[in-house]
Amino acid sequence: MASQILNRFKQFDAYAKTLEDFRVKTASGAFITILGGTVMILLIISELHTYMSPNISEELFVDTSRGHKIRINFDIIVPRISCNYLVLDAMDSSGEQHLQIDHNIFKRRLDLDGNPIEEAKKRRNNDFNCSSK
Repeated sequence: MASQILNRFKQFDAYAKTLEDFRVKTASGAFITILGGTVMILLIISELHTYMSPNISEELFVDTSRGHKIRINFDIIVPRISCNYLVLDAMDSSGEQHLQIDHNIFKRRLDLDGNPIEEAKKRRNNDFNCSSK
């Protein structure tokens, strides 16, 4: 039964078979065939192993492409508190903290209704005594 299936499988070929008289079987031909088959199997196993085990590379670096500073405009009214108690702290996306930022920040006194008493101006030495009385 198995031999019949094998014979049918041998007959199922897209290429014409050469006659047995024209076939030359040599030991060197067998060696080259076995060597080529072995190399193909090893290459398939090697590529499969490379495909199945990914190379994970972790790299940490500082992103220097971001801009140095971003302009932020804000207008905040805080009633009934002295300007000495108001400070601005910031943290950027990399986690760097900037504490008590006071450059280019202008504080001005307001009356009880929120109207400015004086024009905004930068004071020296963080002297922001601008609470309304």
